[in-house]
This record gives sequence, structure tokens and C-alpha cells, in this order.
Amino acid sequence: MKYSLNLRNYGNDESHLVRLRFEPMINKYILAYSDDLHLRVADAKEVGELASFALYPKRTAQGALASPLVAQIAATSACNLQCSFCYAELKKGNAHTMNTSDIIKILQTLKQYGVIYLEWAGGEPFLNQDFLIILQYAYRLNFKQSVLTNGTKLCTDFFTYAHSFVNTVQISIDDIGEHFNKLKGSGSWDDLESNLRLAVNAGLPIVASLVLNKQNARRLGKIVKYIWESGIRFARISWQVPMGEAKETSLEEYRRLVEQTRKEIHYLQQSYRGKGLLIFALQEQSNDDLHEFPREFLLCSAARTRLYIDWNGDVYPCPVLKYPEFRSGNILLNNFEDIWHSNVWDEIRNVTNGPECKTCKLFCSYWCRAIVYGFTKNISLTPSPLCPRARHINKK
Repeated sequence: MKYSLNLRNYGNDESHLVRLRFEPMINKYILAYSDDLHLRVADAKEVGELASFALYPKRTAQGALASPLVAQIAATSACNLQCSFCYAELKKGNAHTMNTSDIIKILQTLKQYGVIYLEWAGGEPFLNQDFLIILQYAYRLNFKQSVLTNGTKLCTDFFTYAHSFVNTVQISIDDIGEHFNKLKGSGSWDDLESNLRLAVNAGLPIVASLVLNKQNARRLGKIVKYIWESGIRFARISWQVPMGEAKETSLEEYRRLVEQTRKEIHYLQQSYRGKGLLIFALQEQSNDDLHEFPREFLLCSAARTRLYIDWNGDVYPCPVLKYPEFRSGNILLNNFEDIWHSNVWDEIRNVTNGPECKTCKLFCSYWCRAIVYGFTKNISLTPSPLCPRARHINKK
């Protein structure tokens, strides 16, 4: 199967089609070009004669795409920090790193089934000693790639070569100064700050990730200001997920955190409008490139358009739904199609917008199945118990 085809030229820069898939559920082609950050839906006229190069799935999945568009992979479970809110519940001294030969097998499988985008995570992915080699190998397979890192272990070679094979670098900036060291259980703030300067000067495509919790919520404005003054123009703000180290958080405590910070996030979005982009969990739904997908796919993509592969090959809907009951198989041991079509994920895929959600125009990460399941153990519940527009449910 041929996946790459040269299409356009811009001076010395060559753009080419890196993936082209037909998706029977929407009767559309999904494509990605090397010079575009996002994948998108194309109509048949746009695809034209390129259709002969497309991947056509053998099976369809109820409530999901025929195969995922995005795969997040844990390159290692090792981490040099001890975040008090970490969803992964990592244990120092008991870390595991995925074998490089196994990663190569996984990448070959994902390419065969038309996966377009990779997200590299951990632990801390840069603690995998072969990580730069892995990134380059995945680039040669024409994957679009993002790296999710705490930023303290970035290296000179990455600053030099990342432009060539990485689309975005998401760096966790959950606090600043000594507050960072206290929150992370480590004196690594100086390392992060130094690496941020190098990364910004190198022009890396950085997205700052800020996870709000009761320890840092009061400093939200100061943290965002620091991110902006550092030269970073994109930030993603979210709230901790009730699992791992944060699993003891009560629903009432979580609601208070959301209410305390929601208005301030709105204010910050307005303040930085035109200067940078702040993305957070509750905002007007944008004109997404994949707007032709069912809305449920955009509200929560777990098991619908994406999956998560743990360091040992076990597959889950997403990293924050890493519960035994949602493990659908092992990509190193089981057939990939069987994993993706497993009935273990049926309950997630059958969730649809309830009456309260159907007319809502907010792009709502409260709809996140991991948050809902973490608090209620009911994956199907809509609206979320955190929804500010469903107080009659919130009071139950």
C-alpha cells in the first residue's frame, strides 16, 4: 500500500500527502499533508485521482471510525518528577521502558491501519534513551507527531532537529518558581526554565499545558502571564482528572475548583485575544476540520477516533481511562483490528448526547468520559456531573 505521494512544491520545500483514508461511516476521505498541522476531511472531488492511493478499511466499527486517527504511546513509564496530581500514578523504582524493537513493530502496525497522528507520552518520554531515534523513525513513516513532556529533560539534539520531525511539543507548566518544585516533588524548576528559553529561541512549536488543581489555582493568572512572557503563544488549560494521584479528590471539591477558575479562564482568554491562544475545557465550539464527524466524536474522542498504548503494549481508550475493565487487548500480542473492534469499548461508543446536551453549543470537556467515570463509575452518564448548565443533576 502506497501512502506518500508528492503533490505540490513551494520553492525548495516539498509538500506531500502523508495519509489518505476513506472512512465509510461519513462516506468521506480523510487526508493529511506534510505542511499542514491538522488532518482534515476532503470531499471526493478534491481527492479525485488520488483515491487510488487511499487506504480502505476492511471492517467498520459501530460508534467509531473504522480505525483510529490518533494513537498516544507511552514510550516509558519512568518519570523524574512526582506530581501530586499525576493521573498515571507512577511509582519510582518500578519504571519500565518500551523496547525499541517493539515500538517499531507498533509503528508499522499503526501505519498499516491508517493512523495519522502520534502523541508520545510517558512517564517522561525523554527518559527513553532511544527516543530521538524513535521520533526520526516515525517521521520516515510519515506520521505527524506531538511530544508530551515535562520539559526538564529536553536535550540539545532535540532543539536542533525537532523542527524536522515534530509538529508540536506540549510542555507542562503547571506552576512557576518554588511553587513548581513543591507541586512536582522536585527541584527541577531551573531545568525547565532553562529549557524553555532554549526551546523558544529554537522556534519549536510549543504548546504549554497547565493542569489546574487546588495547589495552583490561585496563581492561574501569574502562570499564564509567565507562559506569555516566555514567548509561548499557545496554552491548553485543563483540570486534573480524578484518577492516579488525584483519585481521592471528591466531586464537591472538584466542582468548587471548576467554579473558582472557570470565570478567570474566560477573562484570561479575552485578555490574550489576538496575542495568543488559550484553549480550555468549556468554550464555544470551533469550526473543526473534522466537523462532519458526529459531535460525540469531538466531545470525547476516546475509542472513537483515538486510542492509548501503554508501555507494555496494552491498549486502552485513552490514558485517563486506563482501567482494567477498558483494556481491549495488547497490540504486540493481538490482532489490531480485533483490538479496535473489541466489544470492551461498546459502552463508551454507545454514549450519545442526551436531551440537555443536544442543543448546547459549547465544546465541553466536562463531557470527557474519564472525568465522568472517575466520579460516578457510570461511563454513559450525560450531562457530566460537572456541567454548569445542568444544576438539577449536579445537586443529586
